[in-house]
Amino acid sequence: MDIAAWTLIALLVTLWVVHRTWLRAVWFRLEDPRTVAVFRIATGSLLLAWLVDLAPLYDYLFSDAGLMTGEEARARFGRGQRWSLLYEYGSPTFVRGYVWVMGAACLAFTVGLATPVTKWITLALLHGLVTRNAIYLGGEQVFTSFLFYLCLSRCGEAYGFDAWRRRRRSPQTLALRAIPAWPRMLMLLQLLAVLCVNGLAKYGDMWRRGDMVYYLFNHPHFGPNLLPSTRWEVSALLGTNLFRWMTWVGHGFEVLFPLALVGVVLRVAATSPLPKLSGGARWVSRGIRVMLGSNIVVLATLRFPPQTRGHLPFVAVVFAGVLIAIGPALLGVARRIPPRLLAFATGRLLWGTLLFVFGFQLFVVFEIGWFTGLTMSTAILFVDGKEIGRVMAWARGVGVRALAPRGLRAGPQEAPQQVDASEPVASSSDSPFRRRAVAVLCGLHIIAVAAAQLPGDKVMPAWRKTIEQPLDLWLDWTTGFQVWRMFAPNGSRHIFDVEAVLVDTAGREHSLGPGIVDPELRSSAWGRDKREKIRRRLGGRGQRYRVWHAQWLCRRFAHTVPGDVAVRIYAIRMTMPAPQQLSDDIASALQQHDASLRRWVKYEVSCPSP
Repeated sequence: MDIAAWTLIALLVTLWVVHRTWLRAVWFRLEDPRTVAVFRIATGSLLLAWLVDLAPLYDYLFSDAGLMTGEEARARFGRGQRWSLLYEYGSPTFVRGYVWVMGAACLAFTVGLATPVTKWITLALLHGLVTRNAIYLGGEQVFTSFLFYLCLSRCGEAYGFDAWRRRRRSPQTLALRAIPAWPRMLMLLQLLAVLCVNGLAKYGDMWRRGDMVYYLFNHPHFGPNLLPSTRWEVSALLGTNLFRWMTWVGHGFEVLFPLALVGVVLRVAATSPLPKLSGGARWVSRGIRVMLGSNIVVLATLRFPPQTRGHLPFVAVVFAGVLIAIGPALLGVARRIPPRLLAFATGRLLWGTLLFVFGFQLFVVFEIGWFTGLTMSTAILFVDGKEIGRVMAWARGVGVRALAPRGLRAGPQEAPQQVDASEPVASSSDSPFRRRAVAVLCGLHIIAVAAAQLPGDKVMPAWRKTIEQPLDLWLDWTTGFQVWRMFAPNGSRHIFDVEAVLVDTAGREHSLGPGIVDPELRSSAWGRDKREKIRRRLGGRGQRYRVWHAQWLCRRFAHTVPGDVAVRIYAIRMTMPAPQQLSDDIASALQQHDASLRRWVKYEVSCPSP
């Protein structure tokens, strides 16, 4: 499998070299800056919300007085190449100052103030937080990945204080300056990992049966807070019909997302004619595609267990491999496809809308994390800057008319002055040296991300470790980490939780709940998603975390009980009923659900005397 995976990368690189002229035309285009500017605002706003949401957990997660000291965190997460300022300085006061500085930098980045500096400060400080502790992480790689691409882009050229100040100082300059398109292309490629790789990893029976949305909806850590008392009744009604269709449509969208990138390339080709290959190069390209498609089929056969080869991920990968291998022979058939149908199947309207709806349901319905809002916001990347300009001009016009005195609203002569959405955009070209440097950087990054996503054998050979070590180092210093296996290959039917108690000298237990935050903050909505992730890990396989958690409880709460105190941590597990079982007999299913409760001691330690 390792040989097949790296052969796949080698074939892709060779195909890239053969089509380098064609790729240069796509990759080094200049584009309107308003698309990445709006995405900058969305990313910064959601990152600020994420930072505020963590407020009750700052001390617990990041200070030496919390779960672990800086030295313990370095030994656990540093791995010799990751670094965080919080490894060196861990007082609660320093942690709060660190967060305030990051919040100020992120706010400046969001509003486009000193963007060339504040975007990198925000990224560096975010890496310091996600490197300091991993117990709360889940989806933060979405923030680190896309923030890195925004740092590579000229995202401050529109809709920000920098752009406003430039235009005010030099009114004679053009309103907008074109920016390189390659950072946005990297973002679109990253979506292959966020969506397609994630979808291909979901080859379990829970996804095939369509039960995943049902289990998410009823999980107390993920399900919506809007229907806590009627959740089971709603699931009994919708669990075997609507929820299954939602699972299948969402999974199919992830697996088939590469069609969206095909549409992006077709759109570029339609607006700017691309160079054609010569006769010899064309045959070399066809031969590489045959080998590439065959390799994909072989890799899929090795990757997916035999019992899952009838499931959607395997079928989709094999079908894609066959299409790539025999693609030239199908050109005649492809020409018979109605252009409108092809445009719709690969178009921005379809895939941008599906991406927005997919992210919206995760962001609004399920309590999975702020990163789902950023997943939803990536739909912006499919919108052209001129289209955004027209929407903004219309919105300004509506706002001005709404604020105008009543007697002035109707007259056309009083219509607000609007900025033309097709206003001129200055163009510039990078030097050949800069283009070569960008090509090397992009190639290194794409290969590193691809190597991180491709499956390997259970025991990785030494040669693959040697090859991937510098690539892992690159990912650690850029996008942080690339892990895209959410709820894969199956989700869980079990609910894992944790309860901590103080045991006094008389043997009486004093419950602390999970013991993650002070009792008065347990019902707070702030940090709920992160508290739930911590609880699941403490109640699951996080043995080292439980040791640190017990030490934290001793320091934080032992003084509340007189005499010698011990900390006892209980793991709690419940099993959710199957959808059909709940639909057939809700009372019996819920009775079995309650009876499945298991509670046992997972860890116990005596607190040292003060």
